Amino acid sequence: MVRKSEVNIFQCITLTLVFFILSCGCVTNPISGSHQRIERINESIDKGIDFLAANQMDNGEFKTFASRDQDMRNSYFESSPFITPFVLYSIREVNNEKVPGIIEKGTNFLLSEQQPGGVWQFWGSSTGYTIPPDLDDIAMISAVLEMNNKSFDPNKELILSNKNDEGLFLTWIRSDGKANDVECVVNANVIFYLKEDDPVVCSYINDAIKFNKPCVIWYPNKMVLYYAVSRNLKHNLSCFEESREPMVKSVLAQQRGDGSFGTDLDTAFAINTLLNCGYTGIEVSRGIDNLLKKQNPGGSWTKSPFFINPFPDRGPTINYGSEELNTALAVEALNNYLAHQKAQDTS
Repeated sequence: MVRKSEVNIFQCITLTLVFFILSCGCVTNPISGSHQRIERINESIDKGIDFLAANQMDNGEFKTFASRDQDMRNSYFESSPFITPFVLYSIREVNNEKVPGIIEKGTNFLLSEQQPGGVWQFWGSSTGYTIPPDLDDIAMISAVLEMNNKSFDPNKELILSNKNDEGLFLTWIRSDGKANDVECVVNANVIFYLKEDDPVVCSYINDAIKFNKPCVIWYPNKMVLYYAVSRNLKHNLSCFEESREPMVKSVLAQQRGDGSFGTDLDTAFAINTLLNCGYTGIEVSRGIDNLLKKQNPGGSWTKSPFFINPFPDRGPTINYGSEELNTALAVEALNNYLAHQKAQDTS
């Protein structure tokens, strides 16, 4: 017979072990955590927003930096409207009092860069440089302006007419007869703006993902493509449904021992892709922990290449990116994580 005192001792030992296991993090729910963990994530998000508010330019632009170095340590400022809509999209759902002001300034900047016909070029007007308008700039800027109920010149007919003979969107709106290109991320971003399933475009991108075909020209790796496609899935574009599982498998295969998926930017893209695809496994929590550890004291995440100038006939490859972009995408990942946790807790 077991004595009552022995039962009490056993209970005390059991409770002590349970407390130790929970406190050291040996047992982790993939998408949930303690109140303390949630507070830490919210604090990280607020620090990121503070950084963005402090570093947004007076005209509303978020900086783009260019560099010939892969680590972008030696970089210089290039005025462009392209990064700003990515920042504004990433923070739009964050519950922070500074976000509306950031978005208002940012959208006003984008409107100031508009050219007749609702088109935008890569170079900012302050540079004095000219280049043909491109669908990547046009689609992302138009999508963000539309989300924020900003009026701009109608441009959808122009976009829909800028296809090749196979029905795929061409990157550049050209009138000079020079060569054009078809790029998967550009096409995914156009679909994101148009908000309509396009069987030809979606089939092309789905096949590229399924069979690992090279179709990314302007970006250093396919993580950006996965993010762009997963964002369409999040906004209920069904034609990319068959890419959901292949993207999740491909992203998970890239996770490293420290929980990252490469650079801070790669990790942010990966987490957003997984969550946009509905995947909430332990890998996501590990990625979130890595982002929390990698945040700089001032609230930012270190810049790394986002897109590139990939043509050797135009000189060495130039990498483009910024702390502001990486910070916004990391904030999106953290906020996305909390939103999925809240949905799980209330289900």
